[in-house]
Amino acid sequence: MVVKYIVDESRPFFGKFWPNDVPHQLDIDFSMTMGDLLDRAVKNWGDDPAIWFLDTFVTYKELEDKANRFATYLDSIGVKKGDVVALHLPNCIQYVIAYYGCAKIGAIVTGINPTYKPLEILHQLKLTGAKYILALDALYYNFVKPIESKWEFKKVIWTNLVDEASGMSSVLKLLG
Repeated sequence: MVVKYIVDESRPFFGKFWPNDVPHQLDIDFSMTMGDLLDRAVKNWGDDPAIWFLDTFVTYKELEDKANRFATYLDSIGVKKGDVVALHLPNCIQYVIAYYGCAKIGAIVTGINPTYKPLEILHQLKLTGAKYILALDALYYNFVKPIESKWEFKKVIWTNLVDEASGMSSVLKLLG
């Protein structure tokens, strides 16, 4: 289903401040998944930067490659369409890669606020039913490890911010 989203041209910001190269109308195809949107972005802007983090740029092609590799890893550990994967990460490249990796296989993402305490994390896991978690190593020992015995994780995956500064090295090492 394609929905036309038309910008209200009577708004003050629309007039002289609206960039010439930005369309006045967007056609939004709600049948597309986030994985489909990433594939389309790769076709349109493959070599352009998709993410900038810690002075590292990741292009759309690189993002898709890493997301596909993470999706393959998730599939190899048994994550199926509809399974919930918790991301206990701050805003970082790894979050984006994991998000799109989950989208590629139809897994549902629940983002866990990195400032949550162990019992708050456990509460969110219970609400969402997440059995898989990707955690930042710096957060894992103080926040996830204390609740491991209280929740039946199928898999705990960890990463850190300086894994090549381009995301998911710990997982990429598993993939070869």
